[in-house]
Amino acid sequence: MRMLLVDDEEEVTGALLEIYDWSRLGIMAEACNSGAEALKMLKQRRFDIMISDIKMPDITGLELSQKAKQLYPDIKIILLS
Repeated sequence: MRMLLVDDEEEVTGALLEIYDWSRLGIMAEACNSGAEALKMLKQRRFDIMISDIKMPDITGLELSQKAKQLYPDIKIILLS
């Protein structure tokens, strides 16, 4: 299972990557720090889960979620505020 973490604050994505042993749970976790970068990653490879901040300067988490669902209708999305 692949998971994408998205937040414009690097400290948040870093903390989310470190707080859990994702690989032990069978999850390959990747992170990025902008909606545009996330969209590029989503177009390059499939993710099963996306955890995203709602408020980001370039693309909001809501806009990113809509685009992710267009690419992968089965993707599970969690939005953080």
